[in-house]
Amino acid sequence: MLGVKYELSVLVEVQTGLSYLGFAQNLVRYLWNRRACAEFYMGISEDGNASLGALRELERDGVGLLLISREGSVHESRRANNPALQVSLDPRVPLGGHKNDVRSMYDVFNSGERKRAMESMVEFVEACVEGVGCKAVQKGYVLVTEAEFNAADFSHRINMLASHNQVVAGKEPVFSEPLKIDLHSFRQSRNLVKHPARGRWQALRRDIQFPERIHMGARLISDLLAIKRKIK
Repeated sequence: MLGVKYELSVLVEVQTGLSYLGFAQNLVRYLWNRRACAEFYMGISEDGNASLGALRELERDGVGLLLISREGSVHESRRANNPALQVSLDPRVPLGGHKNDVRSMYDVFNSGERKRAMESMVEFVEACVEGVGCKAVQKGYVLVTEAEFNAADFSHRINMLASHNQVVAGKEPVFSEPLKIDLHSFRQSRNLVKHPARGRWQALRRDIQFPERIHMGARLISDLLAIKRKIK
């Protein structure tokens, strides 16, 4: 059975007893290889047989489990994972001593707490910008006082550090124009996590934007850490 709502495809294979082999297994692998926005479920009778090994395989592959009663009611025993909403940290992104912090956000994201992971990522990027700005002020790299920088919001801080008018003579702005654009783009991530979604489908439409955003956050953290190290 196949159902589609918004961007999500929900696929269900109904059996009398659980047999996770052949076509079902190959289809799941295909969905994961394509990072498809889909959920795959096995549906079995609540009186049917299900070996511990088969249940572990379902969990490993992110397959959901539906239990169907004799009366025809359906209980979701295990929620399926959506391949489009699973993320992997690129090992080529240098993160120094913060690698474990960022990896932890990815783990939280993949556990299903995507909104919490994105909130952490947004706060981490904002803290990195603050760290770069404070060092630039302390080292006399920019024509901004500590009080002025501390009083500025995130958007204003980005603009300060990217301005040719706020840097001492003979120096380039702390942030390049492309980095400024990327930071302002990422800044919109706070709006995604700030407003609560109304229902499962609205949450999906919001969450489908998160993987790109969390990857962007990791790259920005890497760039910001590199910039901070260069400020002497």
